[in-house]
Amino acid sequence: MPTGRSNRAGDGRSGGSDGASRKDDPALSEAKALLEQLEKDLQTLARYVNDEATTLRRKGSTTKRAARLRLVAEDVSSAARLARKALKSS
Repeated sequence: MPTGRSNRAGDGRSGGSDGASRKDDPALSEAKALLEQLEKDLQTLARYVNDEATTLRRKGSTTKRAARLRLVAEDVSSAARLARKALKSS
């Protein structure tokens, strides 16, 4: 029985299997999961940086804290360089 709806491209109701195959695409699923995890990790990192800045102002620094900050800073700098390269090449 006709419903009065069309299945034109772009109306969000695809009649073909393209929508289903895109949903089931493992690379797309992985990319979405990685982006979600990256957003959570960035929020955690932002909280860590704020907490460390507050602690540094209140208590000063220790050798252990400086070493931990150095490791985090190196990893973040490396990730930022990779991201900048990816932005330039896209």
